[in-house]
Amino acid sequence: MKIEISNKNENYQYISRELHRYNNENGNTPYFKNRNDEPKEKEVFGCYAFENGKIIGGMVVYEVLQWLQIQKTFISKECRGKNVGTDIFKKLEEYAKQKELVGIRVETLDFQAKGFYEKMGCELLYELKDCPRGNIEYGFVKYIES
Repeated sequence: MKIEISNKNENYQYISRELHRYNNENGNTPYFKNRNDEPKEKEVFGCYAFENGKIIGGMVVYEVLQWLQIQKTFISKECRGKNVGTDIFKKLEEYAKQKELVGIRVETLDFQAKGFYEKMGCELLYELKDCPRGNIEYGFVKYIES
């Protein structure tokens, strides 16, 4: 047996396809039973705020397992504290509700937006110390009312 670390796309595609097939055969929920045989790659998109034609903030997201995953959040320094992030988050909540998603997931670091996600009503699921060393990662969820 040979083990290697690789970035070959064909290896990734094989693992992705086979795991997708396995999940469809063995998952016990309608989510898995009603999917087609080809895995869908994460489609990254975002919700952005503009002022005078210039982007002032946004959240980059993707859908995974009936959740909306926030991948990146940034609000320009001069716009922080002016509800730009709140308005973007609320727009994503509306999107998740329209798409009948379970909720929103996000990870943030101790020097980033922990207080913001708490303010938005997100539930703290975990605290991971030394991620990276010397920092703390927080994992939050917010369930969407259906």
